[in-house]
Amino acid sequence: ARIETTLTPGTYCASFGGFGDALFATTTRIGRTDHAAITEATVMVDEVVCTAETDAVALGGGLPVSTTASAGSAPFYRITLSEASPLSITANNPTADPVLRVFDGGGTQIGENDDFAGLNARIDFEDALTPGNYCISVSALSDNTAPIELTVSVFDETAYLQALYERGDTAPPLDGSFPVEDLGVAQTRLRTDIRVGDGAEWLVFEMPEPGLALVEATSVSDGDPRIALFDDFGRMLYENDDGGADLNSLIAAQLAPGQYLIAVTDLNGSEQRQTTRLGIIRYVPAR
Repeated sequence: ARIETTLTPGTYCASFGGFGDALFATTTRIGRTDHAAITEATVMVDEVVCTAETDAVALGGGLPVSTTASAGSAPFYRITLSEASPLSITANNPTADPVLRVFDGGGTQIGENDDFAGLNARIDFEDALTPGNYCISVSALSDNTAPIELTVSVFDETAYLQALYERGDTAPPLDGSFPVEDLGVAQTRLRTDIRVGDGAEWLVFEMPEPGLALVEATSVSDGDPRIALFDDFGRMLYENDDGGADLNSLIAAQLAPGQYLIAVTDLNGSEQRQTTRLGIIRYVPAR
């Protein structure tokens, strides 16, 4: 690993870690960019660019418009807006692991996304794009021959929020407009099994008095669960992935009385649902 950046005078903290649970030795050097590197870096230059001269598939007709092709056979698309419009652009097929980039008529990149929902990509332009020509680049990080469904549509605030709920990034309202399983009051211990696919499963529970809540997500099948804890206002309080020596997740939080939401996702995210066992244990202060 290597970082090169420009820093102003001051005090800084560097954090070092690794993937997996095995211990290993490292050599670390902090210095100026003119010092010799410990190892030669592999420089990856992203040369993806689309200008007015780039050969691209024209997306005709009105919005929404959808087409399917592999990134290898159709890496660029062009769309013309006759009037100002907010846009949503999606590229779907987790097998391909698509990456989206959008360029304006002058060839300037104005948007990029990878892994918006699982391995699928999405770019939202909430502010209306001005009339003109735009180029969409679709590349694949995994399989360049896998078909990718590209869709361009008018940005929809409701659909955008729905996507955030399904990703587990923002807590949904508790008004019944989005499915949330009510686990009731956490008296001592709650436990339920959840089938988690490529989206988040939401649950809500109530703390009757101040105390410590231990939230665990353990995969019953071959999954990799992640959990996030939100208050009833929708603010994320804690999140965790791989809380111990395995792929299961754990959150320990001191909570005030009230309702709390839990988003359970699976980082293996696929349409084939994995079973995750969620447990909540409430501890009360010693009296």
